[in-house]
Amino acid sequence: MPVNAARGRVYGALAIVGGALWAVAWAFDPHTEEGPVLGLAERGWRRLLDPALLFLILAFFAYRRRYVWPGSRAATVGWAIAAVGLLTTLVANVIEFWIGDLLYTDVPDQFKPSDHVGWALFLSGALILVPAGLIILGVAHLRSRIGFGWRRLLPLLMGTLSLVLSVVLAALAGAEAALTVVPFVFAAGWMLLGYDLWSSGRRAA
Repeated sequence: MPVNAARGRVYGALAIVGGALWAVAWAFDPHTEEGPVLGLAERGWRRLLDPALLFLILAFFAYRRRYVWPGSRAATVGWAIAAVGLLTTLVANVIEFWIGDLLYTDVPDQFKPSDHVGWALFLSGALILVPAGLIILGVAHLRSRIGFGWRRLLPLLMGTLSLVLSVVLAALAGAEAALTVVPFVFAAGWMLLGYDLWSSGRRAA
């Protein structure tokens, strides 16, 4: 059942706020090497990704209801892969920045085994599963003519740009360069998806 007008605006706003939180956290995180920024150290800024991801997950479930995909198994599979990717990224961040602190209280401010596990899962979710799912979903949108204008192209662009930029920048300039650019592309895409939800709710009102 499609989302109604009021819920479309709410979930759209959640995606926009989630994307903005994601961008802000990644913008300030690199500067914490010299000390806290605005009172938050690295772990503080990275913990902001938890509410950001939660908002994106809620909005993505609304996006599933916004676009009905009758007979398009590829669209459903693509959405599911991307949703699992978002959930994996959230769980990974919790492991790295919450569970690790609880399990290894005797090694503060040092890398812990949980940090390595969390970071590996984080990269797998954010840079592999989410883009791959969005690409599959985007191709299904094009083949089935789902949506219109830039809305039809959005999932494919979100997935392709994130995946291609990650690979190209990592190959040419190293992983640090990829992590400097890709998170903001990721954030911009989800904010546009939020605007899609929000504006569809406004039009339906």
